[in-house]
Amino acid sequence: MRYLLALVLLASCGTKPPPVAEDRTDARLCAACHTKEAAAFRNTGMGRSFYRPTPETVPAGSFTHSLSGRTFTIQPRDGKFYFRREPGGLDLEIHYVLGSGSHARTLLHKNTRNRLIELPVTWYPPGKYAMSPGYDRPDHFDARRAVGFECMFCHNGYPEVKNAAMTEDPAFPGRIPEGIECQRCHGNAAAHVRAAQNNAAPGDVRAGVVNPRKLPADRQMEVCMQCHLETTSFPLPNMLVRFERGAFSYDAAEPLANYALHFDHENGHAGKFEIAGSAYRLRQSKCFTASAGRLTCLNCHNPHKASTDYDAACLQCHTKAHKKPDCASCHMETRRTEDVVHAAVVDHKIQRPSNRKDLLAPRAERHEVMGVTSYRGPVKPYYPAQAPELYTAIAQVAHQSNLAAGLPRLQAALKAESPKHPEYYLHMAFALQNAGRPVDAVSYYESALRIDGAYQPALRAYGAALAKSGQTGKAMELLQRAVSLDPNDAASWLAIAEVLTKLGRSAEAANAARRAVEAEPENAEAHNTLGLLTQDAQALRDAIRRKPELASAHFNLALLLANRKEFREATEHALQAAASSPEAADLLGNLQAAQGNWRGAAQVYRDMLARWPGQPKALIGLGTALAGLRDVAGARAYLAQAAQSADPAVRQEAASLLQELP
Repeated sequence: MRYLLALVLLASCGTKPPPVAEDRTDARLCAACHTKEAAAFRNTGMGRSFYRPTPETVPAGSFTHSLSGRTFTIQPRDGKFYFRREPGGLDLEIHYVLGSGSHARTLLHKNTRNRLIELPVTWYPPGKYAMSPGYDRPDHFDARRAVGFECMFCHNGYPEVKNAAMTEDPAFPGRIPEGIECQRCHGNAAAHVRAAQNNAAPGDVRAGVVNPRKLPADRQMEVCMQCHLETTSFPLPNMLVRFERGAFSYDAAEPLANYALHFDHENGHAGKFEIAGSAYRLRQSKCFTASAGRLTCLNCHNPHKASTDYDAACLQCHTKAHKKPDCASCHMETRRTEDVVHAAVVDHKIQRPSNRKDLLAPRAERHEVMGVTSYRGPVKPYYPAQAPELYTAIAQVAHQSNLAAGLPRLQAALKAESPKHPEYYLHMAFALQNAGRPVDAVSYYESALRIDGAYQPALRAYGAALAKSGQTGKAMELLQRAVSLDPNDAASWLAIAEVLTKLGRSAEAANAARRAVEAEPENAEAHNTLGLLTQDAQALRDAIRRKPELASAHFNLALLLANRKEFREATEHALQAAASSPEAADLLGNLQAAQGNWRGAAQVYRDMLARWPGQPKALIGLGTALAGLRDVAGARAYLAQAAQSADPAVRQEAASLLQELP
């Protein structure tokens, strides 16, 4: 959930996977015949996994997040529900709720481009709002993070997205079902419905749909593991969906490995406890390993209704249990999870009671930066235990867990297998970029585009890389091809704006930035770029409203206001940007000086020197401020240091100021 760069670069509408599930039936038809099962299922957690807000599910409330200093308010208004964030007055309608409420309810906004935007607040039982998972940090995503297909795959039924690839732009233009639906576990029911409508023989009707209880034990488990086998939600990766498959193409009638391959840390990290890992934990239990396949999720859980009698499953083997057993309360303890720290769930690793008193104790959220502070080490196949070498090699580099060893391994696998899907080569290109080898990445970008010249992730990523390296001609060719295929590709429009700015074509660059804003209204960087190119204060304010911590937008607005002599507001924004760069700090110092606040200016420049020792602008600024305070000796000392700078312009300015001193 915190690894957006690779996801943004991969988002596309290029190569399409085969239409595995295009003819999937409307699951609402199931209730017409299976009335009892459908009614009971609606009361389960899966049946309540996604829905529209109600006064009961989205109660009014407000709280202030101390780390970011933002106040969030949830309030009903005119029969609808709204989220408001201060500062900035961001006000968005809540269109959907994700989560049954057994552990959490996260609030979603659907924007004008049909993207579902995760809001930063989540409701947790017994009845409080707190930060959404991954958001308890000063620099959280606020109301900008789009819900990806990988999230919707497990939290809902099958949306109308025309068999989109997992790497496509996660837009939901068609009907979105409300809750996990029958076909998630029973497979594509189209043949079943047709047979029933045509009054086919009962055996033929039953043959048209999957009954998980009649599957082999491992396949029964796979139906549940499609969503409950997350080895970790932190960078690894946990799972790779096969590149030729659509995001929602898994069918319960097929082996799970046909659709996705799961990976784990080399040593398993057996102690990790995360919210979507119930099957992962169960598979560590002696009860599971010693059962020879007899123990599956269905021993304890009836998916059609909320289960209550778990002891019956235990007593099948443990006949000498207590006279009044409550096996789960002792042997499957409820614990607070590592990745959703406000939620506590049942640990499905069946084991002796730990007698620990801190299982429900509050815990701080853990944040990892992919490739920087995240796991470093080999990534091994987990399910199945043996995976194709090409995917195993990609797993080493996808989140930079084992980048150095993974690069030659992936290079060899690509050479040996010559796969015919562009995403394999794009992973290699990204890995080389992350390893600081952009020149070597070129041939892999080009290999991806030779396979599919309309493969959007490669067009965008290769074009952006060329733009940064100064190869503006070829960059423009690739990026323009990207936006011709998808006019709502905000990232490519921004890269085009960058190239046009370098070429001095400011008016065209502004138009490209405007297209980026139209394509992705939540994109604060797009508003910032537009405001900078057009010198439009409102566009810069829009950027700050969407991303209050965006230092470059504060700096650009402060500079614009300073040029208009609106020093007070300019100072407010310069304060927000001062720690981000010497230029921003120097602007703040100049603004303090322009208002006659020499003492404040001196402090700004002292802070600047503490952060950037020897910074020439700080030396000149502090010397000037001290002169304003009539500290001639102090001013002379700092200006003399600046006069020794390697920069001729700095030396000249310092020398000129020294001459003006008494």
